[in-house]
Amino acid sequence: MYSSVSNITWIRDTDLLDILETSLGYNVAVSAIIAASPTINDTPNLYDGYSGRHSITSDDFQSGGRVNQFGAQAFTSYLNTINYAGSNQWVLPSACINPPQSVNNQTNSQFGEQFYSELGGTIGSIIPTNSKFTNEQASSYWLGTEAEPGSAGTTNTVFFYNHQRADVKTEHMYA
Repeated sequence: MYSSVSNITWIRDTDLLDILETSLGYNVAVSAIIAASPTINDTPNLYDGYSGRHSITSDDFQSGGRVNQFGAQAFTSYLNTINYAGSNQWVLPSACINPPQSVNNQTNSQFGEQFYSELGGTIGSIIPTNSKFTNEQASSYWLGTEAEPGSAGTTNTVFFYNHQRADVKTEHMYA
């Protein structure tokens, strides 16, 4: 789904990983993602031994389309590897501000523009169900903007209902 507000294209199915796990089988899908992206390089933190390099394993995934931050990055990389929908430019959407913190009603990011400007989301509401997307989950989604290393034990941003917050990379959420 193309967004004229942020000039990007969004995947219409907001739980695409679950669809992939269902159609291919959970183990086959996870194995394909791991094969395509066996390691993730990111900001060094305690979850990767401060090396900035994480080896992807099945522990990074849960059935039902939930992944930790490393699994979300590996899934995005997998979509690029298979040229999903004819594109190899897939990314996790950006957070509202950097460094991330709990904020509301911020539209200066890819996800904020989508939630507030295009979907008509409001403070205190879950992701609005609409005709632009399918399978919206009233839960947390991983974003691509990382918090500062070591900031209060949190390492990455999520979009949860109507705000973003920093959370640990090992939480399992949607991508």
